[in-house]
Formats: sequence, C-alpha cells, structure tokens
Amino acid sequence: MIEAARKTYPDVDFQLCDVSTQLNDLPTDFDVVFSNACIQWVPDHPHLIPGLLARLKIGGALAVQTPMNYEEPIHRIIGGIVHSPEFADELSQQREFYNLTPPEYWELLHAHTSAFRIWKTTYMHTLPSHEAIMDWYRGTGMRPYLQALDDAGRREFEAEVFARVCEEYPTQSDGSIIFPFPRFFFLATR
Repeated sequence: MIEAARKTYPDVDFQLCDVSTQLNDLPTDFDVVFSNACIQWVPDHPHLIPGLLARLKIGGALAVQTPMNYEEPIHRIIGGIVHSPEFADELSQQREFYNLTPPEYWELLHAHTSAFRIWKTTYMHTLPSHEAIMDWYRGTGMRPYLQALDDAGRREFEAEVFARVCEEYPTQSDGSIIFPFPRFFFLATR
C-alpha cells in the first residue's frame, strides 16, 4: 500500500511505522492522523490514543474508524467453532481485538482532547451469496485459523463455518445476503 501511495502521490511523504513500538519516532506536527480499520489490531488503547493525539499540532484532528462487529453472527460462528472440541486443540490461539467500548473511548477522548465526536454506524452490505461472506472472512476473521490448519483441517473448518453462515444469514428474494457490519467512528481535536 505504501508503494502504491508513493507512486500515486509522489509529492507526499509516506512512512511505514509500527505504531505499537515506533509511535514516538514520528513527528509531532501533523494536521491529521487517521486510522481506517487498523487500531483494533494494536494493543493498549489507553496509551495508543494519547500517543496518536500527541503526533498532532494543536488544533489537529485524529479520525478513526474501527470495526465493532464482534457480536455479529459471523464472529460468534467462528469463535464457537474455534473453541469446539473438534478444533480447540489445533486452534488454541484466540483472536485478539483490542478495541475499547464506546463509553471507554468517550472517557479517554474526554481526558485527552479539546473536542470530539463519537458515533456508530451499521453498514448493511448486500453480498451476492453466502460464499461471498466466506470470501470476505478468509482474508480477515478466519485467516489466522486457516493458516494454522492443514488442508484437511481448513476444508473441515470452512465447511462448518459455511453451514452455520447459511443458517444465520437469510437469503433475500434475489439470492443476495444482507450482511450487517457495525463500525465505530471518532473524530477528535487536539
């Protein structure tokens, strides 16, 4: 992504940085810092959010969007299968999401910003099929588990997820699936 951005915008400086370990190496004079579907992978938000805000000049904005879909059927399905007797021994790792709750973000932002807004939106994605849900989650929510399994285990895991996805997500009259995807946003000013 960084290489594509550099080619598209050669007059802008792009840097790759691990915010969990290198945040303090970044300048402190940004007008805007944004995170789109990223901070859920970074631990310690009570430290991370003030660190991101500290990268801004006074009056700068921190804009964040993060998925908050952990209560949706797809996540409950995957979690249930991961912890089932068939897979618990092979998939001992638990997927970590580091998001705080909206009230916890409110308190954090209230303590560290001059102004902020928080909101949650549920996007009602229309997907063409149950298989499209599987395609989406092979690259996201199922990825660490699929990587940990051998070929036979992957087939079994995916088959079980797919069967439950078909039960939990009704098909519309044209065969499509409504796939709710809640996302949490905040916009904060330093």
